[in-house]
Amino acid sequence: MGEKEKNAQIFYEAIPSFFLKKSLFFTGYRRSYATLIAREKHFAIGKGSGLTAYIERFNCTLRQRYSKLVKKL
Repeated sequence: MGEKEKNAQIFYEAIPSFFLKKSLFFTGYRRSYATLIAREKHFAIGKGSGLTAYIERFNCTLRQRYSKLVKKL
């Protein structure tokens, strides 16, 4: 198992079991994700499709809001 596969495994194991049961996973085409996530819950999407813009915007919004909370403390 290579470095990328180990990192993907660590990340996947850190996800609470509730989310593993109830969520769908949208990832890039990295092979390590395909081996970890059940086929019926995994959807590989490329950057050229334009479908990643929504989640990237959401991630950016979370980072901005979180940084504001940290600065206030």
